Amino acid sequence: MSTDDEARSGRMAGETSRGDTSAGSPLDSDQHLRRRAANDTMTDPPVAGTVDGLFDRIARRTPAAEAVRATGVSWTYERLRVTAERIGAALASLGVTRGAVVGLIGHRSAEACAAMLGVLKAGAAYLPLDDRLPSARLRRMTDTARPVVAIRLPSSRAVLDDMVRCVDYPALAAHHCVTPPHSAHSGADPAYLMFTSGTAGRPKAVVVPHRAVLRTAVDNLFLELGPGDRMMHGATISFDAATLELWLPLLNGASVLVVDNETLLSALEFQRWLAENEPTAVFLTTGILHQLAHDRPGIFAGLPHLLTGGEALNPRLVRRILQHGPPGRFVNAYGPTEATVLATTHTITAVAEDATAVPIGLPIGNTSCLVLSADGSPVPPGVEGELHIGGAGLALGYLGDDEQTARSFVTVLLDGVPQQLYRTGDLACRDDDGVLHFRGRRDHQVKVRGNRLELDEIRQALNTHEAVTDSALVTVEDAVSRHVVAYYTCTDPAPDMAGLRRHLARDLPRYAIPSAFHRLAVLPLTPTGKVDLDRLRQLAATTARPTERTGLPNSDDIAARVAHSWSLVLPQGDPASDEDFFGQGGDSLRAAQLINRIVTTLKIDLTQSRPLLHRLLADPRLPSFTGAVSDAVSGTLDTEETDEADRWQRDLYLHPTVRQRGPAAAAPSQRAPRRILLTGATGFFGSYLLRGILQHTGADVVCLARADDDDHALARVHDAQRRYGHPGTLPRARVTAVAGDLRRRHLGWSDVRWRELTGTVDAIHHSAAHVNFVYPYEELRPTNVDGVRNLIEFAMSGRDVPFHYVSTIAVLAGFGSAGIRHVGEDQPLEHFGRLSMGYPESKWVAEQLLRRAAADGLPVVVHRPYEITGDSSTGVWNTEAAICALFKAIVEMGSAPDIDLPLDFVPADYLAAAITFLTGSRGSAGRTYHLTNPRPGRLADMIDRMRARGYRITVTRYDQWVKELVDFVDARPRHPIAAFVPIFTLPAAARDFTVKELYTHNVFPQAGRSHADRDLVDLPVTCPATDAAMLDRYLDYFARVGFLGNPPGWCQ
Repeated sequence: MSTDDEARSGRMAGETSRGDTSAGSPLDSDQHLRRRAANDTMTDPPVAGTVDGLFDRIARRTPAAEAVRATGVSWTYERLRVTAERIGAALASLGVTRGAVVGLIGHRSAEACAAMLGVLKAGAAYLPLDDRLPSARLRRMTDTARPVVAIRLPSSRAVLDDMVRCVDYPALAAHHCVTPPHSAHSGADPAYLMFTSGTAGRPKAVVVPHRAVLRTAVDNLFLELGPGDRMMHGATISFDAATLELWLPLLNGASVLVVDNETLLSALEFQRWLAENEPTAVFLTTGILHQLAHDRPGIFAGLPHLLTGGEALNPRLVRRILQHGPPGRFVNAYGPTEATVLATTHTITAVAEDATAVPIGLPIGNTSCLVLSADGSPVPPGVEGELHIGGAGLALGYLGDDEQTARSFVTVLLDGVPQQLYRTGDLACRDDDGVLHFRGRRDHQVKVRGNRLELDEIRQALNTHEAVTDSALVTVEDAVSRHVVAYYTCTDPAPDMAGLRRHLARDLPRYAIPSAFHRLAVLPLTPTGKVDLDRLRQLAATTARPTERTGLPNSDDIAARVAHSWSLVLPQGDPASDEDFFGQGGDSLRAAQLINRIVTTLKIDLTQSRPLLHRLLADPRLPSFTGAVSDAVSGTLDTEETDEADRWQRDLYLHPTVRQRGPAAAAPSQRAPRRILLTGATGFFGSYLLRGILQHTGADVVCLARADDDDHALARVHDAQRRYGHPGTLPRARVTAVAGDLRRRHLGWSDVRWRELTGTVDAIHHSAAHVNFVYPYEELRPTNVDGVRNLIEFAMSGRDVPFHYVSTIAVLAGFGSAGIRHVGEDQPLEHFGRLSMGYPESKWVAEQLLRRAAADGLPVVVHRPYEITGDSSTGVWNTEAAICALFKAIVEMGSAPDIDLPLDFVPADYLAAAITFLTGSRGSAGRTYHLTNPRPGRLADMIDRMRARGYRITVTRYDQWVKELVDFVDARPRHPIAAFVPIFTLPAAARDFTVKELYTHNVFPQAGRSHADRDLVDLPVTCPATDAAMLDRYLDYFARVGFLGNPPGWCQ
């Protein structure tokens, strides 16, 4: 060891005494803080070597000093070193070599410390595994890490025996060590693997090198320990906080104090333990700290160092600790596993009364923290961006996942100098002093009822309520939609739900307020001390709700009936009279359910359904809607529709920036597109269209998606690929994604991005839409009409690129209502007022906009598919489709309507192939294609296949079946078909039958296919017939995913 290393080792091992621990310690000096604020935290040189090498030097200098203390046990540094050498030698004799992975199964103990050191001495990396984890997760972890052997620690359960070769700790510790193990490993070698949750719950194996552990333990600028100091070890060995609790004391000559879970989770017992053991430093996860601060806020008085981290701190509970006897030094710590436990710390001396958060502070030693915008440039103080971490503490990446490693560990040029950084996914900003403030996680932003919510922001706002001491939020999905549920702890008297809603409404938009609030005595915690969100999700899913038949009010009491129906339909019941329907978790599907229940239970004429829905959308508060229902019951509800022309003609305009050059300019380039802008890639068909473009063209694809930034947009695209079962990964060189919003001018982009993309995109494929069969045109217009107008502006701002628009054959329904039996592809659209549904109305108007743009010179291609269905090979389908809900209702009702309904099924993979084939067709510009199935089926064909499968189904006269459907949904308001009941009950405009009957064989017009038949003649694939094979494939898929239950005795 060099003289510099000797001096550094001596300094870190002896200069800090227990009396020098206040907030005014050298670690918090102005000089230190200025350096950290400027990201100037690098030591010169950083500590070199390995964890086991530095430990050996400490052990030989202080062999008799206490290294580890547990209940009734005390190990010296010498005993720990010798035992570790025996274990290392034993592992070497078993064939463990440099770079191998060795599992450790068990719990925190002196033996666990010795086993970790022994693995390191053998040149290997240890993989800590908690034997309380589910066996399936342990198997995934061992499958990923592939340990060559696993050490079974004392008192651990035999849970790995069928997964990996296991050896008992006593056998290794008793190994006769002739010569100490020697491995030529270095600071760049892996020291341990730590699993952290990944996308969609898949665990990721983070590989942490020796140098990163040394960065956390030595010269870290936030905590100095030395001989005589003691640090508590309360984390499970599979939680990365154990790295801090073990190696910070052991690599500085201090002692590790092991505490058991029972003591740690009891405020009274923990207070006794603190008094008896007098630790110098304690690290607690935020969840445990919050519980202790609530129960015994003075418990930390006299403790020299208190550190906490893992989640956002509650400022009110921090103030309680400071008021009831603060520790000598109180530190809020922040850091991901990928940055070796910690990256920043903030010493807390006071918290303002109006503070809504506690800063995460400044970088620790040998660490840099940068807040960058989506384009990779640093943002100024006060501006939010993504936090990136650099320095010696970075992990090596994710074992076996090069793609995720490349996405998360990036090289960024800053002032011309390349820096390797870890993208945390955390949002943060700096203040004018350089102090970092946590703003939440990107992946805590969830989409609820079409709005993107930041759960951390909601939690932070809830925690500012004077009675709330801590809270946690989860999202729960039922058969209808996703909603947010809040759990909280509080002081007495407890606030009521209405009060909590009013409190949140001061700072949050209506859609961000949770649908339900539940008080708990304590928030449940995981073994690592974080709030157990999985447990809360399970609790939310099983929370008692009012049942359909419980407490049914008197039929004469309209207000009680409406409130009862309101409570049945909302996610968590309990309607609040001063809150609106959508603020309590309602959405379009629940709105349809509510209207259906109201007209059924109060026997209101079905023609009142649409006006009631319009009134609910206009004023969604309970008293107002109750008034509308009363008017409907008395027959005085205004049912007049807005004049047809007024409903859409005012929307038929293009942005004034669009150049008008006439049809002569409409001839598109004969060159195949090299860069395509695709919308809708996060949806079912869009995910297939993306694959089709990649397979059938050589173009690169830019996917437009609603997201927080481009990386989030790309993650959503990848998620859709996984969700809909597409094999393999997307080619990174050809697929990019951009965050944007169809509803906004210039798609919400900067001028720079707008110019760059309008100058490079060669074609547009627009498949995104707001699909809803209940909402009126006005509700769907922002996405389906304004979005098309904004894309037309994009297409005509550059080089008039071809615009391929995915419409729907439903725009022809008005022709059928008017008695027209055949509609060709070139026939102009008419009969808007007869469409009778907002969704086809919005697509009808969008086509009119495109027709006007085509007249002004834009090459437009319109694709009108019939029913877009599941994959023709696998049967994978989006079961949220209306036709799927109908199939499910038929099976579960045991009854089908006697209606001649075409099943004109166009599989998504075929449709994607057809549209992308037409992308390269020279003659497609200016044409409309009816992409229907040349060999359609009928609903009767599906009923036959259901019966062949064993389902008992009777066919009932249509009007009688509709009554049965209404009763069926009345008893099952959460059934998927409930959202679509209005199309079976509402009358079609200007006709004496229902909206659904517009689509029957004898009413809906025959769609001519002359363009499609001619221009797709060379397409290498054909549209499969809607025959028994196709229908059986879909039924197989429905059963496989649990959408339909198999009939009794079914055997495939």
